[in-house]
Amino acid sequence: MFILENASLQIVDSELVGKERRYRLELIPDHDGVVSLHFAKNELGLNGEGGTKLFEDSNTLIFNVDSEGPQLQISNPSPMSAITGSSFTWTLTYSDFSEVSLQASDISLQRTGTVANCSVSISTVSASVRTVTVSSCTGSGTVRLQVADGTARDAVGNLAAGSLSNGATLTPTLSTTPNLMKSVLSGGSASVAEIGVSSGGGGVYNGSLNAPCTYSWSASGTLCDDDTYSDFVSDVIWGNSYDRTGSTWSTYGDPTTVGYLIVDLGAARTIGSFSVFQMFSDGKVTHVQIFAHSSTADPYPAQADGAWTELTAGMTQVGAQTLVDDRVTDPLRVNLVTPVSTRYLKIHAKNDGSLGNPSYIEIRSVKAFAP
Repeated sequence: MFILENASLQIVDSELVGKERRYRLELIPDHDGVVSLHFAKNELGLNGEGGTKLFEDSNTLIFNVDSEGPQLQISNPSPMSAITGSSFTWTLTYSDFSEVSLQASDISLQRTGTVANCSVSISTVSASVRTVTVSSCTGSGTVRLQVADGTARDAVGNLAAGSLSNGATLTPTLSTTPNLMKSVLSGGSASVAEIGVSSGGGGVYNGSLNAPCTYSWSASGTLCDDDTYSDFVSDVIWGNSYDRTGSTWSTYGDPTTVGYLIVDLGAARTIGSFSVFQMFSDGKVTHVQIFAHSSTADPYPAQADGAWTELTAGMTQVGAQTLVDDRVTDPLRVNLVTPVSTRYLKIHAKNDGSLGNPSYIEIRSVKAFAP
């Protein structure tokens, strides 16, 4: 009597009312979409007096099944990282909805570190798009958006599920802390004295020590910088097309290759911390090791000189980091327990392949800061 498409059917019960047989049915759809229930023509049934008859006509009931609510996508914050007190914006995009009811009370903040006192505001871009701005935060750490369930509904009443955003990173203001490794090519006093390989079968990809900051994969570019914050590398002067500026070594398939740089700061400087930034090109740097030398005289000390003093506890791991617009964020920060006064620094770099292409060791930038 009943023919179904895209569902299963269960007859719960039936009763005879006058000459009509009434059925109570339970339909269980297999999936969202159209469900059809056909009453077949010429099907043998019972009439109201206990006799038999044939259904003379066929009928079809069509149901549109929708069990999924509206979808919500949250963009990465813009910017991904900034100094304390900055504003961060996320874009929220809804689809398959009939109404969006997002309010500030629907958003809670998940914070790490000492982040506090944040303000949240929402603006409407279009029927489907909202922007959420978090501003005036104090402290340092990360902040993420937790959007509650039910901020949108569709035509049949299904609600959007909640969602958790990616985090934005707040760091203390360091604008009064100059980068002591800033290149003579970008207004500083430092320069790369030598680039080479200390172990393994690799080699230097581009050995130029005086190439302009606009050149890709050149050792001199490692110190090019127009920003004084330790948590950013800025390419504002040269633009995104030059985000490949920095030191590059070829491993030639040898994972034991360790590249090195010798940096001349121009004069003795007292250093309390370093920041190391990834390049976003072919390879990565997964580990660095930093040394200082007691000499302040010319010429610079040789790579194998026994008087180099290690400042890091062996090879220190470098994270993946993030390129947002024209800035590399989330650098490795090396804070020295005891500040060191030095003119010459040596940096060892390695790529074990854990962050991607193991064929190249690449460093976008290294910065040094006073205590």
